[in-house]
Amino acid sequence: MAFEYTAEVVISAMKDCCDSFGDSSDRNKAASKFLEEYQESASTWSISMGLLSTMELPEDVLVLAAITLRHRIRNHLSEQTAVQQTELFERLIICMKYASNNCMEQLITHLSVAIADLLLRS
Repeated sequence: MAFEYTAEVVISAMKDCCDSFGDSSDRNKAASKFLEEYQESASTWSISMGLLSTMELPEDVLVLAAITLRHRIRNHLSEQTAVQQTELFERLIICMKYASNNCMEQLITHLSVAIADLLLRS
């Protein structure tokens, strides 16, 4: 069983990863570093969805949350019921709409990939 983290720990780790890798060209490095430690935690997935639902943090942190959810979709979607998959799809569409309205181009890209993965795997 994976260790469960608090929201404060996950958010702090996301911010630290984003800060340590700087600009958007290094987001994949930040995501890899973050996922090495936090990827298998169900609390990390829930916190990531919560961050995307509120959209209150900087775009780089939200992109990291989207990448975390994409990892969940790619590796753990079979553990979700059809209802949970539908709810996830609906929530990601709402996040996409918000990101679009706020010109968050990198977030739109990562949400698009997460949605495509969800559609391909469901």
